[in-house]
Amino acid sequence: EGLHADVLGSVKLTQVDAEGTSTITLKNAEIMADQVKEYLTSGYAVTEIALANEDMLFTIKDSLVVSGIKPTDVLKDAMNAQTEDSDAEGDELRLAALDADIVLGSAAIAGLYKQINSLFCTATD
Repeated sequence: EGLHADVLGSVKLTQVDAEGTSTITLKNAEIMADQVKEYLTSGYAVTEIALANEDMLFTIKDSLVVSGIKPTDVLKDAMNAQTEDSDAEGDELRLAALDADIVLGSAAIAGLYKQINSLFCTATD
């Protein structure tokens, strides 16, 4: 449960110093690998990272912009299961599938929002 870095994913690291800006992009890499930790200790900052929860895969940037939101196989299977046993046919079946996709997708995005909000926003007294 909760957000996690994909075992294999993408991370963009950026370092700004007197010589300019240096960017490293690692794709299909172990995000929590020692190599990434070494970059962080040498002054690089994560400027973009691919994350996932049970339902969604997405990218979050250092400006907290979330992009590339895609359903996981778990969510796709749940969406397909909603109409699998339906007696509907043709247009009726397509509309039922669309309704299920919208409901499950909306719930997944709402859950993702709550998780991201709990990570980056704190309540004030």
